[in-house]
Amino acid sequence: QGNAAAVGSHFDKTVELVLPGVEDILPKATAEAKLKAFFGSHSPKSFSRVHGGTSNGADGTYVIGTLTCADGDYRVYIYGRGPNSSTIQELRIEEE
Repeated sequence: QGNAAAVGSHFDKTVELVLPGVEDILPKATAEAKLKAFFGSHSPKSFSRVHGGTSNGADGTYVIGTLTCADGDYRVYIYGRGPNSSTIQELRIEEE
């Protein structure tokens, strides 16, 4: 849906964010603003989950999927760790 605020609500205090032109560890609010800018430039159409599971001995969870935007497809990797694995610590959206 391209709702950066909804995604950002799951960000940890800092998040490793990788987008076209962005590769940094950022505070939650800054990462959300960068994601909002990405969605503004690459209008999302759909997301399909390709794979997911646990890592680091079940300490973390991840999801890999495909984000289809008006300008093409992007590979998405989301990683969360700790007692609440729905807290996003890493988000990568990269051109396929």
